[in-house]
Amino acid sequence: MDIMTRKDFISESNIEIIQKLMKINNGYITTKELEDIGISRNYLSIMVKKKMLVR
Repeated sequence: MDIMTRKDFISESNIEIIQKLMKINNGYITTKELEDIGISRNYLSIMVKKKMLVR
């Protein structure tokens, strides 16, 4: 798979982007993947607090 950039997700929120990446990666996401496309790792903590994802 080619490396995706923030431009690949033009009008989507960071949380929506994370959810799409997780679908592509069979439910997994890493902080490195997020940082590579310019999304702060803090979004993972926010999603854990909102019970949108499990560590």
